[in-house]
Amino acid sequence: YIYCLVNSLVKKDSTRNIMVRQYVYDWIRTQDLYEIWGFVRTIKEMIEIGLVPVGGWIFSDDYNVQSVLEHGTSVEFEFQVSGNALLKLTVMYNKSLSREPNNELLWTNSSHNKPDILITIQDSEGTLLNVLVMDTKYRNLKFVYNDKRAQLLGYVDSIKSKMYFKSDSYAAFRHLGFSDKSPVLQVAILYPKILLGSEGVQEKASSFNISSIELRPNIGSDKLRIFIEKGIKNARSLLKSANTVDD
Repeated sequence: YIYCLVNSLVKKDSTRNIMVRQYVYDWIRTQDLYEIWGFVRTIKEMIEIGLVPVGGWIFSDDYNVQSVLEHGTSVEFEFQVSGNALLKLTVMYNKSLSREPNNELLWTNSSHNKPDILITIQDSEGTLLNVLVMDTKYRNLKFVYNDKRAQLLGYVDSIKSKMYFKSDSYAAFRHLGFSDKSPVLQVAILYPKILLGSEGVQEKASSFNISSIELRPNIGSDKLRIFIEKGIKNARSLLKSANTVDD
């Protein structure tokens, strides 16, 4: 399935198919494979929504067909809102976040600093508007929530950014103290199947702003798309509130 997904995202030429084949023949741990598949599936859904990939990973002109998907890999997208208003989205794979503020867009004060998939949404000037976090878990949802609750809550509350509402266009939000809070709009658990004993876990997780998305081939695309669209809708609303976009 990784082969089919990646092959649908790249130009079908002989050199890029070399990259596709390495995911077929390389031995990868099941959890890691699901993690890679979740990242590729996220890219696919972002394209389906109408976002335009403009760079990064397989969309870079200088992409090295011999390379594998490395931790920290990212893909950049653009989304035209209206007129000159533009949203810039970046999806990142296993990006390690600094434990203290630096020149990078995000940092965290949590020990859980390497979410599987991150999406940042910025305006055309680079001001951060929100962040979506996805964590892939190839296991029973009940155990994910019970054993990894601290990790998931760390993603909800502890990720920070100096670029959050930094532009003067969002001064009203800064005055209300929003820029000191986490820019994470929502966290999602991506898991392959609901198993016995997981009843009620989704409701418990949602009370902490954590979505549960059952994601496997032919299942879950609609929910993943809704999750991503929520971030875009929120960003568009912020643009409108800051008077940077017309109705």
